[in-house]
Amino acid sequence: GGIAFCDFKPSARKYKISIVKAAREIIGEVRARGCLVMYADIDPNEPGAVRWVTSMGFKPTMKPRLYRWQA
Repeated sequence: GGIAFCDFKPSARKYKISIVKAAREIIGEVRARGCLVMYADIDPNEPGAVRWVTSMGFKPTMKPRLYRWQA
């Protein structure tokens, strides 16, 4: 198993598109390597977080803020 997380400084907000592209690439690579399940713990203060993780195929779980993707 593995764990990945990001906690960006406010100054990184101007690079939001680059951050999203990089995250998509990493998630795609993890899937390509055979990962069957991934979880995303969203930041409730980040507008668009739910929209982004659901666009990547993550589904809400019974726990608030926790989303799951399964192959």
